[in-house]
Amino acid sequence: MGFDVFYFNSIRSYFRVVALVEITLVLTVISKWRMIMPTRPFVFSGIAQGTAALVFFFALNGCDSSGPDNSPTDSLAKGHVDFTHLPVDLDDVTEFIGLGAMQVFPKDHGGFFVKNWDADAPSLKPVYAPANGIITLVDLANFRAKGDDDLAIRLDVSSTIYIRFGHVDALSENILSQIGSLKFGENRVSIAVSAGEQIGWIGQWQGFDMGIIDKDLSLDFVHPERYPDPQRYAGYYFDYFKGSIGQQLLSITVRTIEPRGGKIDYDIRGRIIGNWFLEGTVNPGEYLPFSGHMSIAYGYLQGDQIAISDAYERRFLPDDRETSGPDEIVWIAGDPTSPETVGEEQGLIKYEYTEERHPQGPIRGVFLIQLVGPERLRFERFAGKTADSVNGFTATARIYLR
Repeated sequence: MGFDVFYFNSIRSYFRVVALVEITLVLTVISKWRMIMPTRPFVFSGIAQGTAALVFFFALNGCDSSGPDNSPTDSLAKGHVDFTHLPVDLDDVTEFIGLGAMQVFPKDHGGFFVKNWDADAPSLKPVYAPANGIITLVDLANFRAKGDDDLAIRLDVSSTIYIRFGHVDALSENILSQIGSLKFGENRVSIAVSAGEQIGWIGQWQGFDMGIIDKDLSLDFVHPERYPDPQRYAGYYFDYFKGSIGQQLLSITVRTIEPRGGKIDYDIRGRIIGNWFLEGTVNPGEYLPFSGHMSIAYGYLQGDQIAISDAYERRFLPDDRETSGPDEIVWIAGDPTSPETVGEEQGLIKYEYTEERHPQGPIRGVFLIQLVGPERLRFERFAGKTADSVNGFTATARIYLR
């Protein structure tokens, strides 16, 4: 399935620097952050799947819907908005995946699988605006080998909420006629749309991505200031899709464990669960590089099974991109101690892991994990070992921070 084309991976302190330079330089710098990502964002696997694609959808916080004076979004409603339409026809998709697929941290958006998808002979399906709003950005990329366009769309629906669509194949005629020709990269626009209005087409990609950003939210990250807006303010789908359309969305939602729409903010200060940044690799207050990320969380589909995503091996890649590598995401085997209960008092914890999506899979290795401070964790991975064969940390153990 298509990747998260709008994953906002800019560094917040970097924003403060680039704000001082000319906008042309800003766009040049941002273009260099475009990365290649896997085409199936919702497959929770240790092996990267398919070809890679990424569009850095939101260049900087200047995309904030609050905007300057006389912003085109000033006419929008203030605060929370309930959505009145699904973005797709249910007959055109097979299932919906919510938040939380790990790559490496749990992802800030989910999406839909296109029904009867055929890469060689795609059948285009309509995409609709879930609420009244203003399209403020269309980002055009072309990463596929056969040269298909890949569009990302930002739709502001209130003063604090915007929706991000990814892997849109074409704009509707009405929208395109108001833009004219699209240039490669970001196209800043201001196009009012009504709830239920068709805004584009999907079908060339197997996956259609959708994320919600709500700046009135406060997610449970220990240090939310480290995260880009799409993670920091990721909206929970069923807080916006309610009533009958919420039930329709639930009818094709794969996850059966609450919260049905998924979860990304597992952090608990003083516990091992949640997202961690490698000491000495990721500067305090910053977000990148991806190779400095590690997460202890729960599966986005199997919401009761512990998973660990460890991107350390990415440091050997030619570019430190957000893509799953071999053995990067693994499942904890057996009947392990719940990570939300493990603090300093528990001392050294051993988690045997499997590459299977159930705890009875064959053991492929063991993690040693120890919380050595409220926001400090010692971590080491022993591939091919069992818990009984590993007695303690070695000199290659890593330290992670919140």
